Amino acid sequence: MKIIYVSSLCTPEKFNSVFTDLKYAPGQQIQKYHTLLAEGFVANGADVETVSALQVTRKNYPGRYIKGASELRNGVKYNYLPIINLPVIKRLVITVSAFFKTLALCKKDRDAVIIADVLNISVAAGARFALYFRKRKNVGIVTDLPDLLSQRGKKFSAKINNALMNSFRYYVFLTEKMSEVVKCRPGDYVVIEGQTDINMHNREIDVKDKYDKKICIYAGTLQKRFGMDYLIEGFAKACVENAELRIYGSGSYLDDVKEYCKKFPSIKYMGVKPNAEIVEEELKASLLVNPRHSTGEYTEYSFPSKNLEYMVSGTPVLTTELAGMPDEYKDYVFIIKDETSDGIAQDFRDILSQTPEELHAFGVRAKEFVLREKNNVIAAKKIMELTSNG
Repeated sequence: MKIIYVSSLCTPEKFNSVFTDLKYAPGQQIQKYHTLLAEGFVANGADVETVSALQVTRKNYPGRYIKGASELRNGVKYNYLPIINLPVIKRLVITVSAFFKTLALCKKDRDAVIIADVLNISVAAGARFALYFRKRKNVGIVTDLPDLLSQRGKKFSAKINNALMNSFRYYVFLTEKMSEVVKCRPGDYVVIEGQTDINMHNREIDVKDKYDKKICIYAGTLQKRFGMDYLIEGFAKACVENAELRIYGSGSYLDDVKEYCKKFPSIKYMGVKPNAEIVEEELKASLLVNPRHSTGEYTEYSFPSKNLEYMVSGTPVLTTELAGMPDEYKDYVFIIKDETSDGIAQDFRDILSQTPEELHAFGVRAKEFVLREKNNVIAAKKIMELTSNG
């Protein structure tokens, strides 16, 4: 099967060469999501080429022009579109370039399947227009809903994004609830919360390799609505001996985080780091935390990829019971029942009172579960089977 993967996907080397200041770089999690899926298709025998539009802005990239290029990595051929880094013009150039590149790739293979990140409007729109001239099977990957992104549902761009999102034949959703919003027929979608890297089978870590301190880690966007306030206050209240909370990321709550760090020496802000570096730290930690509030409409339509990355590390995970989280996960994570500083403080005390061996065993069970049921090769196979049915 030939797969044309339409998104912002690029190799880690390309990402690091373009986005030299990670503080302003686009999200690394979405890069990881698409990389794992693309390489999962390759593992299933597919011929994969990307149509990639790098997410440059005037803030994260100083240059005004990026020329088109190609490279091969891990079986995936990356085709980078040319970009003129100026408002409005950039979107137009990406859309037109994506249109012609997709046309050319489709012409080579009549059985090609186009798989597009529907939230990446310019490049996905260009590929979608190409389908009017090349009738090919197509799949929209929906990792979020435009109406829920930053409460911008009434803006013109969200309306365009909704129209684009509803124009595909097949879909990949993070949660079942998404199928009630996107216009699709029963049987024309598959629910995949995310995927773990099957290569993590080879990353074994023994309890003796863990930090001597009880290191707890949060890695992600720093926003109050994601529970940063009660996470930090709760950890400070817990007063667990020989424990430390390390926070990675950036966001609107960063200044508050830094103020807490001044008050509480056991809370440390670690900055913005490459995902590969953070994963190495997660392997050696005692507990990984995702305090995202479980209230709010958006929780029905989301499943944090962070949770899967956490779980596959083999380190125990403490998380809220999000509406979009299937029941099968709940035996493999610690659940925050009381989403207050007092509630999570008690969770920290209870969990960190367990022996390192007990915590390690719990984390290993979670790792085995997600590698067995949620790896990127299985996820890619489900999508390939979906398109072969119609």
